[in-house]
Amino acid sequence: MKRIMMLGCLLVTANAIFSQEVKDSFYSLTPVEVRAIRAGENAPFTKTPERK
Repeated sequence: MKRIMMLGCLLVTANAIFSQEVKDSFYSLTPVEVRAIRAGENAPFTKTPERK
């Protein structure tokens, strides 16, 4: 009975190891330009004070 259990565990482990595919894939994204405008002192927006 122990041999059957050990063989079953070995087969399940081997199946899990060899069923994983190794994929070297990557996605090429287009460049993005980020622009920002700083709100002035009298702007009607809530803002957090700058840390210095």
